[in-house]
Amino acid sequence: MLHVGDYDAPAKLVDLSESGMLLYLVEWLIGYHCESSVGDTCHLSMYNEGAVFQTRGKVVRRMGNLIGLEFVDLTPETAV
Repeated sequence: MLHVGDYDAPAKLVDLSESGMLLYLVEWLIGYHCESSVGDTCHLSMYNEGAVFQTRGKVVRRMGNLIGLEFVDLTPETAV
């Protein structure tokens, strides 16, 4: 889930690396367009092994429903 401002947008993970991720926004599920631009900071909620954790990301690329994020302020809990 991508959290931008007051909006939450479901997303599908396309690619993951040590420094960021590429997401496909599933905006049709929520009925509105996710207003995010290059340089915006957002929060990410991810599910892994039965637990939900959050981290922050910075938008580095946006093309249609694809959004490239760079991780920012990683903690040991989210970097494992």
